[in-house]
Amino acid sequence: MSDSIKLKRVEVLNVYTVLTNMKGNYVPKLKYALKRNKDLIGKEYDKINESSESKVEKFKEYEDKRMEKISICAERDEQGRAIQETPNTIKIQKDKLEEFKTFIAALNEEYKETLEERKKEIKDFEKSLEEEIEIEAYKISNDLIPEDLSQEQYEILFPLINA
Repeated sequence: MSDSIKLKRVEVLNVYTVLTNMKGNYVPKLKYALKRNKDLIGKEYDKINESSESKVEKFKEYEDKRMEKISICAERDEQGRAIQETPNTIKIQKDKLEEFKTFIAALNEEYKETLEERKKEIKDFEKSLEEEIEIEAYKISNDLIPEDLSQEQYEILFPLINA
């Protein structure tokens, strides 16, 4: 039986992530509860993800141009793949660094209004993540929770757990 619970949107994202990462040879009742919650919460998760995508008309055009220049200027490994400095940063060839910086500065100037709109969009999205919403969820009996679940995962799933 599903219950109506209140969660912040950011909590919905976290709960769904934990549910989808739970993999194991669980008892049938837990398997059912996991599947049921993924189905119920997944709908809201998809809506939240969809709302994070930019609706700013020229932002995709900006990103395409930026990514094309990154691809051209990227330092590459032996297999020809762009080298990542961090998960979100591509390493730029030293001899192309000034060219890249000049291009990005001009691109940012050209798309200044677009980038301002995108910043506002991101700010609004981040604000929406803190809003509480009501969703349907299937309560999980505490005695079904696997022992290898971390404390952090347990606390994220806590709104779904019946003591």
